[in-house]
Amino acid sequence: MRKNLGLGFGIALLSVLFFACNQDYPNLLQNVGNDSISVHGNTPKVLYIMVTGANGLVTQDANTPTLDDMAKHSIYTYNGVGDYRKAFDTFSVTNAWANMLTGVSQAKTNADTIWSENKLDQYPTFISRLKKSNPDWKTTALVSSDALKDKFLSDASVAKSFAQDDKATVDAVISELETDQEVKVLVTQLSGVEQVGEQYGYTSNTPQYVNAIEKADAQIGKIIDALRSRENYNHEKWLVVVASGKGGSQILSTTPDAGATAYDDVRRNTFVMFYNPGFQDFYVPKPANTSGAGPFKGKTVELSGNPDGGDGINAIVDVPNDTIYNPGDGAMTIELKVKFDKNNTSSNAPFIGKGQRSGSNPGWILRTNGNKSVTAYVADAAGTKHISINSSVELFDNNWHTIALSIWKIGGNVNMKLFVDNVKIGYKYETFPDGSKIGSTRNLQFGYNPTTWGDPNIINITDVRIWKTNLSDDIIKEYSCVPGLPPSTHPNINKLIGFWPCRDGSGKVFKDLIQGNDAQLNPQGSAKIEWQSFNDVSMNVCPAPAPAYYRMVPNSVDIPYEIFQWLGVNVPTEWNLDGKAWVAGYTDVTNPIY
Repeated sequence: MRKNLGLGFGIALLSVLFFACNQDYPNLLQNVGNDSISVHGNTPKVLYIMVTGANGLVTQDANTPTLDDMAKHSIYTYNGVGDYRKAFDTFSVTNAWANMLTGVSQAKTNADTIWSENKLDQYPTFISRLKKSNPDWKTTALVSSDALKDKFLSDASVAKSFAQDDKATVDAVISELETDQEVKVLVTQLSGVEQVGEQYGYTSNTPQYVNAIEKADAQIGKIIDALRSRENYNHEKWLVVVASGKGGSQILSTTPDAGATAYDDVRRNTFVMFYNPGFQDFYVPKPANTSGAGPFKGKTVELSGNPDGGDGINAIVDVPNDTIYNPGDGAMTIELKVKFDKNNTSSNAPFIGKGQRSGSNPGWILRTNGNKSVTAYVADAAGTKHISINSSVELFDNNWHTIALSIWKIGGNVNMKLFVDNVKIGYKYETFPDGSKIGSTRNLQFGYNPTTWGDPNIINITDVRIWKTNLSDDIIKEYSCVPGLPPSTHPNINKLIGFWPCRDGSGKVFKDLIQGNDAQLNPQGSAKIEWQSFNDVSMNVCPAPAPAYYRMVPNSVDIPYEIFQWLGVNVPTEWNLDGKAWVAGYTDVTNPIY
């Protein structure tokens, strides 16, 4: 149950303090806390347990009592990312180990390309750095994988491997904890989960794989019991790190869906846990979506104008088949992104469509209204019947917003639904006269309409898509906020009949990338076509994420940085680490760990 709770916890981009007490778990620092002695009086040490191949989400759902109990006093996530800089079709165990032990991305280490060309001399493991900065500290590596020992951990004071034998590895770790009071850093690694995953698959529907994770949890439990039984345990300050580094198969041939990020790549989905018995519970979930996760940018032309005349500029799609962008007897969906000038005061001003604003005018439009928002209007070709939906979401704020309008006819009923910023504003239907069709012979226009009345309008319009179908609510919510040409995985991609990015950057048209029906930029008066660059962040648009988006959860590259911080080791900027520190509150010790 515990694993499914806590999604409301805050997410931190930088060091975070979180306070939530769980008194049901034994506080092994109680003597320190009750005696009002600083936790810094104890000797800091690190136990690092690497569980190769354990998918974070499968681990979350598995029966893992050891990890569940540790989570009550941990900073942890089941949505960690192995290496977000890697492409979707490449990731390996070696990548994972490099990230987990050097604290930098694979792009820096080259640890999985040609091994002879790796850059571990420039980006050494944290063990190598500790050996150089603190040669008197004893570091011990007892791992299941021979390759891990040979390629990454040979600089440890003691380095042994056990030929993929997890039991022998665990026995050696327990013996080390029972007999060696001087060890400063102990690194161990289990291979069983990865071995089973490679053979049977890495999913929660694979009982062999789930059983392997649960077996690893039991082995971790034995190690933790041995740690707590150490002769000097009460005078030591242990940070226990449990992490997987890689969560799935090395081979993936499918194309990621729209909005898919490294968070969604099963191979990179890992769990990371920083445990100390004095920590408070701090669960860190992944972001809900990519809204505001990166810049929406390009170069476009601001559309403006006054229906009463004067200077202005709009864009007109003039095609011989003037009914192509009409719903007619069928269905159509229009998607676009808009940014209204905050000083815009327009009302009743159409900004995209094939019609005029209301009344007996045929066609469809989106127009501004008195609520600083939009109204969708649809009428039959004869102008005898119309239907509209009014929104009150204020849009005149210099921010990008996403709008989607679907129109479809079933029998005599005309239906329409309007979405603003991925939220369904309304749905309506009306019975129209027999034989009526939805649309008009007017040209499709972006920007102000010089032939209808209304107030002046100042607006940027981009990413205009027209589909010859009624997109479902779920599809609109998933794809509308994503910029650019929809991916080939879009369920209705064969129904896309027009796409104008409106971010061409130069020229006299907004190019249509589907049928070549370009929108001609149409200056009025003394107005000139001026392409203006923009680079904005909006919570209403879902662009490709910026790097900071992936730093919202503990990741593999954070582990070495956290270890350095725990041990009090200065991290010079010239090390060029990619990780960061995560900070938790204590249950009964007032002093922070850093």
